[in-house]
Amino acid sequence: MPANPLRVVIVGGGFGGLYAARALAGSPAAVDKSGRVIVNPDLSIPGHPEVFAIGDTAHVVAPARNLLGIREKDPMLLPGVAQPAIQEGRYVARIIRRRVLALKPPRPFWYWDKGDLAIVGRVVSLNSQGCSLAVAAR
Repeated sequence: MPANPLRVVIVGGGFGGLYAARALAGSPAAVDKSGRVIVNPDLSIPGHPEVFAIGDTAHVVAPARNLLGIREKDPMLLPGVAQPAIQEGRYVARIIRRRVLALKPPRPFWYWDKGDLAIVGRVVSLNSQGCSLAVAAR
């Protein structure tokens, strides 16, 4: 493995990320009953601001906005699926970039809930936009 002058290690891998979470569980990092690492509002591990967990590795409770940009009343526990993970990854990349450039850190992470889509069979789909709206099309 080549030398890493920035001392940056990135571990990724879908459900394989849970193995990283379990490895961190042996550290002082707290985990939930599913084995996901409980993170700070900036997605870092408590006591280790240099270590981040995102996606299905992380137990993230964050404020959310729906598709229309309306803020949800209460923070939500984010599911370990692609949509939150993509936003979390972009957020952590912004934090790392700002640290390297010695800039002020961004505000705590918040999730933009773009809704859910389910396809049922060949001709029916269900769509939920996170604001109690369900649409079925045929």
